[in-house]
Amino acid sequence: MNARPSPARVFGTRLGSGSPYPVREYVYGGDRPEKRSPRAGERRSTAVCGTTAGYKRHSREGTEKCQPCRDAITADFKARKAAKAREESEAAAVRDNPDDPRHGTLSFYSNQGCRCPKCKTARKDHSRKLRAGKVAA
Repeated sequence: MNARPSPARVFGTRLGSGSPYPVREYVYGGDRPEKRSPRAGERRSTAVCGTTAGYKRHSREGTEKCQPCRDAITADFKARKAAKAREESEAAAVRDNPDDPRHGTLSFYSNQGCRCPKCKTARKDHSRKLRAGKVAA
């Protein structure tokens, strides 16, 4: 019959000669069924219309995007945009609080994007120390 020949089995050390690792069987020139996942060979389910994955499937296949998929991608975009705006407004509220004790630190300048005079001074001082070699980058 047309049985597939068994791949050659070659034995060797894991990282070359003199390796402290034990001898392990390697398979060269063929499939390694012992390394395959249990689902190997199974067909993945098709992305369902009305989801962002369905919209991406339409794009990948070059087919016309159905209305439920367009609605799903629009809702996802709006949710991401709202979350980003919410995060930015929370960060702005923290930055605009002049009593926050983190003002005047390099991390507040870098991480929160604060550009108040105290934070700018902290950034300038850090840059001067870097140039003078007094602080590790």
